Amino acid sequence: MFAGILVLTAFALVLDTVVGMIEKRLMKWQPKSGETERL
Repeated sequence: MFAGILVLTAFALVLDTVVGMIEKRLMKWQPKSGETERL
């Protein structure tokens, strides 16, 4: 049970890092007006 929680936590951290990198990459070429469409 505890190992499963650790795996889920690690997966969430990795996913958050990947999403953050993708967002930064998109913000480089995306116009400022695109920010209002973010959820």
